[in-house]
Amino acid sequence: MTETVTEAAGAVSGTAGAVSEAAGAVSEAAEAFSESVARAARAAKTALSHEDAPLRAVGAAGAASAVAGAGRVAWTGLQCADPVSARSFYGRVMGWTFEPGDGPGALWRGLDASGAQVLTLGRSYSARTAPGLWAPCFTVPDVWAAAQRVRESCGTVAVGPLSLEGGRGVLAADRQGAGFTLWEPGPDAGRPAPIARHRLYSPDAVDSVAFYRSVLSADPRRLPSETVLLRGPERLLSVAPAPRGRRGADRPAGPRARWQPEFLVPDVEAAVASALAAGASLLVEDATRTVRGRGLLRAPDGTVFALARA
Repeated sequence: MTETVTEAAGAVSGTAGAVSEAAGAVSEAAEAFSESVARAARAAKTALSHEDAPLRAVGAAGAASAVAGAGRVAWTGLQCADPVSARSFYGRVMGWTFEPGDGPGALWRGLDASGAQVLTLGRSYSARTAPGLWAPCFTVPDVWAAAQRVRESCGTVAVGPLSLEGGRGVLAADRQGAGFTLWEPGPDAGRPAPIARHRLYSPDAVDSVAFYRSVLSADPRRLPSETVLLRGPERLLSVAPAPRGRRGADRPAGPRARWQPEFLVPDVEAAVASALAAGASLLVEDATRTVRGRGLLRAPDGTVFALARA
């Protein structure tokens, strides 16, 4: 009996030793795992710091370039059902060339004769026969701060901030649903050329003026038919009441906010003639003529735009 108890005690002691060794191994494994997690966290932090460096470069080292380009329309965006036909049409009318785009939703980038970007062209999936939707891109000195102002003004930040055309950009919409882009140029970005003026037709023009005044830090100048928003000497956009028109089954909620660009050209008559030859129609107060060096046109797909003397 004594021998049996002694053997049992030895077995228990051996088991305890094995458990102790296992516990030590678990402790060492836990320490190793903890250290590996810590190393991974440090590596991730370093990687994020390096990845964020270009953002800080845009916001700090590129601040002078960004501020120099602030207060302008950098380019115009167009989303339409048939971007291939649109590329052919605007290339013929405006003399633009196109290359593949790299921004969100941009299939092509339109370039003027100097090689400067003037248009982003993408596909709209809302309706196959609907007119295209215009959306201007405004330069800002700090895209993060501008995006925050959009949110604070009850607008929508749909995408971004993210890398966009050599800088940082945000795709957004105002309180009336009109889309636009905010872009902070990078250190190597050139100064945008004044190639277009943009008018927003809004169902609530007063609300739209207040929104863009806040988001773009702009000053309003009221004119008889519209309100122009300026940043310093630069004209950013104008806002006018949207035409009411008729209501019906196809327009149950009344007019919607929409942008209308006015592209600046040296010879309005020649540009209008090219547009008409390419299948556009001229709409100026329901008359087929230009007025005071300005032509309002409807592209073959129904998209409305204007041409004006530069």
